[in-house]
Amino acid sequence: MPTALQESIFAHPAWLLSYIAVLLGLSIYGLHRYAMVWLFLKNRKKTPVPAAQFDRLPAVTVQLPVFNEFFVVERLLEAVSRIDYPRELLEVQLLDDSTDESLPLARGHVEKLRAAGLDIRHIHRSDRHGFKAGALQEGLLAARGELVFILDADFLPPPDILHKLVHHFTDPKVGMVQARWGHLNAGNSLLTRMQAMFLDGHLLIEQTARSHSGRFFNFNGTAGIWRRSCIDDAGGWQHDTLTEDLDLSYRAQLRGWKFVFLPDVVVPAELPEDIDGFKSQQHRWTKGSIQTCLKLLPAVWRSRIPAALKLEATVHLTSNFCYLLLILLCVLLFPQSQAAPGGPWRTWLVDIPIFLATTVSIVIYYAVGQFHLHPQGWWKKLLLIPGLLSLAIGMSVNNAKAVLEAIARKHSGFTRTPKTGGGATRPPAAYRPERTLIPLAEALFAAFFAFCLLDAIRSGAWTSVPFLMLFAGGFAYVAGLSLLARWNSAKTAAVAVAALALALLAGCATDNRHKLFVSAADQRMALVRDGQTIRTYPVSTSKFGLGDTPGSYATPLGLMRVKSKIGGGTPHGTVFKSRKPTGEILPVNAPGRDPIVTRILWLEGLEPRNRNAHSRFIYIHGTPEERNIGRPVSYGCVRMRSRDIAELFEQIGPGARVLVTTEPLSRALARNTAAASTGDSAF
Repeated sequence: MPTALQESIFAHPAWLLSYIAVLLGLSIYGLHRYAMVWLFLKNRKKTPVPAAQFDRLPAVTVQLPVFNEFFVVERLLEAVSRIDYPRELLEVQLLDDSTDESLPLARGHVEKLRAAGLDIRHIHRSDRHGFKAGALQEGLLAARGELVFILDADFLPPPDILHKLVHHFTDPKVGMVQARWGHLNAGNSLLTRMQAMFLDGHLLIEQTARSHSGRFFNFNGTAGIWRRSCIDDAGGWQHDTLTEDLDLSYRAQLRGWKFVFLPDVVVPAELPEDIDGFKSQQHRWTKGSIQTCLKLLPAVWRSRIPAALKLEATVHLTSNFCYLLLILLCVLLFPQSQAAPGGPWRTWLVDIPIFLATTVSIVIYYAVGQFHLHPQGWWKKLLLIPGLLSLAIGMSVNNAKAVLEAIARKHSGFTRTPKTGGGATRPPAAYRPERTLIPLAEALFAAFFAFCLLDAIRSGAWTSVPFLMLFAGGFAYVAGLSLLARWNSAKTAAVAVAALALALLAGCATDNRHKLFVSAADQRMALVRDGQTIRTYPVSTSKFGLGDTPGSYATPLGLMRVKSKIGGGTPHGTVFKSRKPTGEILPVNAPGRDPIVTRILWLEGLEPRNRNAHSRFIYIHGTPEERNIGRPVSYGCVRMRSRDIAELFEQIGPGARVLVTTEPLSRALARNTAAASTGDSAF
């Protein structure tokens, strides 16, 4: 039963009006998500095509704004040097504001590329005036390209990227063409998997819906190409907000320029590996979007664009105010969860509509995105959605602070997102963002909602339990990762347990449904789900025979399991060295090349005869030498075609069992079917 104090709080008109206003505000943004999903489904097949093809290609300047990018700057320069475009029409500017040891490293690499015939300049500024926007604007003063292609330091453009983008500028009204981001390290952790799903929702559903239906959408700061005259016409790069990309995008579209989004053109990039980097990135994006909203929303409403576009642009520019609403909901939720029930009228007229407008809209939004990006394994991605909801809740303190700073006109610098190039789990201390007291506030919220959760269980308020679990788990996860990053000691063991529980909730359990049968006799592999064979693939085992002796380059026999998955989201043909993408992308049957490409399933032996499999780096992986698939040609691993390993990668999870046998595949599968019919298992 609620206490008298709780009943009085819930009955107070000010509390009730505040609670309803917050939920209505969140519902508006939830309904907007439904609108984006509908526009996406309606317009997803309207693939943008160029109005024509250039008879003579335009000159392109590639701008690479960097600041202290020691771990990725060489990788970036190498990837850009492989862009397939006429050298006389290609100019590269490394806009380097660095103050650390990356400066001489970058300068030396630029000299090497210039000696190899690339038109590249190293432009270093002694101060960071205007931050990224200032560097881009200064680079424009010396740029010779009609078009300007911008890449952040952690992006790896495929060689044919410019040919896929530039022909859209045959339409003189087109001012910017945006490619979709991919993710180099999406599968590295629970945090990176959830980040990838967050970005996929925005970069696929929202960008496609807006651009293909004629609404405003924004350049994403990188992996896009601008018409130089469009930038100049819109007033150039300005640095009075932290999201110079959103700012320029709106100014250009208000001037009548047309933007094009190409969801099928993907440029992979690195996601922040640790929570501090993710928080810093989200704080900058959130604060910058509100700064842009305050700067440009009046101009949107003064413009002559249709009222429907003005309204949608308003929701777009104000969307990050939802973090303030979420924090207010956190404050208001406890008396609500303890209050006496309002009867069936309230359930049907208030609770259910708001639930449909908020929570269900998020589930549908991300489910549709994953279905279209991963049609073979989308349903497994949905297991991450509870974690995704929790992460959004847990980030609300960090992002609400950013909103308040923007409203208060508090100035802050452009804080770079740390990048490691895949070489470290966490960035070195010099590359980490400034730490704040935000984790303490998050920990207090976690404790508060843990109390609410226990109280709801004690009082039998079961309908509140799932939502309170999301709030308690989200704040515990975000606060826990932040505190672990600061004090990696036994004092944070309890937080680690909470993070582990959330990981289990998000679907990180062992894959017990799928099995792989690899026949060395037939050079084929079968994928079995719940006892039923659903697909077979041609493969290649080792040309050195079968066995597990270290240094033998043989393929081990017997029962193994998938220990880890590497490379999710990278383009087909991505080259891996030491299980890290190098940025190079090879076509099928590239002459003279035989690296590991596309995806890696790292196997672990479960029997004495294959106990060395993991330490011997035995993988199931892609190969560019697809003409040899079906014959034993590998160096110990199981090779597959790129399209096959990418499909398989989405089907199975860590823990899936793998049996390598000398039997014909049909006999191994028959034995598995016979065992399953008796309730047993072949392995």
